[in-house]
Amino acid sequence: MRFEFELNWPRFRGNKPANAEGRSYGQNFISPFRAVSKSGTNVTENSSLSLSAVYACVNKISSTLASLPVNVFRETEAGKDIAQGHPSQLIVSGQPNEGQTSYSFMERLVSDALLWGRGFAMIERGQVTGRPVAIHNMSPVGMEQKWSTAR
Repeated sequence: MRFEFELNWPRFRGNKPANAEGRSYGQNFISPFRAVSKSGTNVTENSSLSLSAVYACVNKISSTLASLPVNVFRETEAGKDIAQGHPSQLIVSGQPNEGQTSYSFMERLVSDALLWGRGFAMIERGQVTGRPVAIHNMSPVGMEQKWSTAR
């Protein structure tokens, strides 16, 4: 199972493929930074980060969004309350995995979304209970999106 953070900007979103086979976010994905300049030089996500303006913008946006609180809410009769004891609340607001803080996890997720159009994370579940125990960032390179009508 994946936790997917997706920007809603029309430039980043594609329409559902007619064949519903999905599409790759590797070589075929056209991001705002992958283009050929007038000089004929290929501009990729990695090469765009060598420009101080691109790096500063991505860093500012991702660090600002990562500093905001992330919570899991439970609907109650009175409205919405933070689900304090929920296993997912402990992961998203505390330490998502052994190697990252919540801040560094969200910063990477937002950076991937800004540079690649989507940020991906994998939920690690306990073998016995099946409850989430950790969440790990995944590289958007080579990811494929599969469209499904099943819920």
